[in-house]
Amino acid sequence: MYVLYARLYQQLHRLFSKFVKWPHPVLYTGEGSLSRIPSALPHDARILLVIGDGLHGTEGEIALKQVFQDASVSYATFEVQQTNPTLNQVENCVERYTDENCQALVAFGGGSAIDVAKLAAAGLSRPKKSLRRMRGLLKVRLRNVPLLAVPTTMGSGSEVSLTAVVTDVGRQRKFTVNDPALVPDAVFLDPLPTMSLPDSLVASSGLDALSHAIEAYLNRHRPPECIKAAKEAVGLVFKHLEESLDNPRDFSAREGMLMAAYQAGLAFRKAYVGNIHAMSHALSARHDLPHGITNGVLLPIVLRYYGQAVHQRLAELAVAADLPVDGLDTTNRAEAFIEAVDGLRERLGLPERLRIGSRPDTAFLTRHAKGEANPLYPVPVIFKKSDFTYLFDFSCKP
Repeated sequence: MYVLYARLYQQLHRLFSKFVKWPHPVLYTGEGSLSRIPSALPHDARILLVIGDGLHGTEGEIALKQVFQDASVSYATFEVQQTNPTLNQVENCVERYTDENCQALVAFGGGSAIDVAKLAAAGLSRPKKSLRRMRGLLKVRLRNVPLLAVPTTMGSGSEVSLTAVVTDVGRQRKFTVNDPALVPDAVFLDPLPTMSLPDSLVASSGLDALSHAIEAYLNRHRPPECIKAAKEAVGLVFKHLEESLDNPRDFSAREGMLMAAYQAGLAFRKAYVGNIHAMSHALSARHDLPHGITNGVLLPIVLRYYGQAVHQRLAELAVAADLPVDGLDTTNRAEAFIEAVDGLRERLGLPERLRIGSRPDTAFLTRHAKGEANPLYPVPVIFKKSDFTYLFDFSCKP
C-alpha cells in the first residue's frame, strides 16, 4: 500500500511540475570566462564573495580578484570552512552580507560554497521565514538578491540545480530546500579555478557528478531534456575524469568535467536523485563524511542491489559511456556498466566500503534515508526499511 501511495504522490508531483517555471542561468564557458563576471553584475554593486575552504591564494582566486580589481568591483568575503554547510554558516553569511552593505552574491567554490550562497540569497529575500521553514518544495518562491556561481569543483551541479543541502547540526539531520528561485542568474565554467584541486577531490567530485546523472536517468519521471543531459554527463565523465587526474593542466579535460557536472545538474533538477543520495546525506549528517566519497562508494553497491529493475537503462548508459558492449545482451551490458563504474571508483582510489569509526547506527541512518527518499524520489525501486538497513550494514565498516 505504501508503494502505491508513493507512486501516486510522484505522479501528482510530476503533473504539478509541468506548471513550474524552470529558469536557466546565463552560461559562460571556457578559459578566461572569469573575466565576464563584472558584466553580469548590477552596476556599481558591492558584492559578497562566498568562497570555499582552501581557495585563498590559489590561481583561481588570484585571477578572480584581479578581475574585480581591473573592473573596480567592490567586495567583501565570507569563507565557507566546512565540507557540509550548516544552518549556522548560512546565518553568518546573511549577517556578513548585511553588515557589509552588499547588493549581490558571487559563490566561488564547490557545492558547499554555492549552497551556502543560494540559501543566504533565500534568507535575505525572505527575512521573516526561517530556513527550516523553507525545507522541502517551493517554500522560497522569491529571490531578489543577484546571485552568480563559479564552481571550482567538478561534481556538485549546484550551480544549475534548484536544490541546496544544509546540515542542521543540533538535530544531526540534513535537509534540502528545493525551489527554482535558488537557481543562480549566471554560471561561469572556467577551468582555471580547478587547477588547485587535490586529486582526492577531483576523484570524489567526478563520481558525484556521475551519481547525479545515473540516478536521474534511472528515475521513472525524466523529461526528454533530462535523458539527454544525463547521457551527455555520463559520456563526459568516462571521457574526461581520469584524464583530469593524469594531466592536471589539461584545460580541455577540466572543462569537460565542468560541463559534465553542469549537465548532470540539469538532469537531476527535474528527474531528481534517488536512494543513493538519500543514504549519502544520512551518512554525512551523522558522520560528517564528504558527500562525493559517500556517493562514489555507494553507487556500484546500490546499482547491483537494484538488480534487473535497472538493467535496460544501465545498458543504455553503457552505450552512452562508449563501453565495448557491442554484441552483448541487455543484462550483460548492464553488468558491464556497473563493473565500469566500480572499476572507476577503484582506480580513483575510493574504498569499497565506508569506514565510519564505529558500528553504523542503522536505525538513525535508515530513518533519515527513508524519510528523504520516500515518497518524493521517483526511484526505480522504492526501498523499505529492511532495504536501507541491509545496505547501510553492508556498505559501512567500523
